[in-house]
Amino acid sequence: MRNSNSDRKVVLITGAGIGIGRATAKAFGAPDYTVLVTDVLHEEGEAVAAEIRDAGGSATHYSAAKAGVVGPVRGLAVELGRHGIRANGLALGFIRTAQALSEQHSKRAAGLAAVSAPIPRGRVGEPEDMADVITFMASDKARYLSGQTILVDGGFAIQSH
Repeated sequence: MRNSNSDRKVVLITGAGIGIGRATAKAFGAPDYTVLVTDVLHEEGEAVAAEIRDAGGSATHYSAAKAGVVGPVRGLAVELGRHGIRANGLALGFIRTAQALSEQHSKRAAGLAAVSAPIPRGRVGEPEDMADVITFMASDKARYLSGQTILVDGGFAIQSH
């Protein structure tokens, strides 16, 4: 999406206060992007927006919740495609984030080590792995990619086939 006030591209990142969202928002912190930082974690989201601004980028923070990915991505791609706007999403496999390492909420470090064995790439993903895929999806190299939700899981999902 292009910001009508400049030549900057506008990118909206959900869950941008921590983990993958934070890494991705910061990856788009370059001067040719305006980053809309969204997160239910208000302080963390605002901190990421401030970091981007302090580094010379443009960012605004909105408190918001994540919704389902596939349906909205497809709907936005259909609705906005004729205006030159692409919409894509990312579906994640096991990623080493603060939440995944949490003893209270997830697998913890031992659990992540255990699930890495059947992953064809031999490891769990890192937030930066996701940020790299997302910046590609937003780049002109992916100019014909729209309405897709890309599964990034190191090949884990193919294990059942």
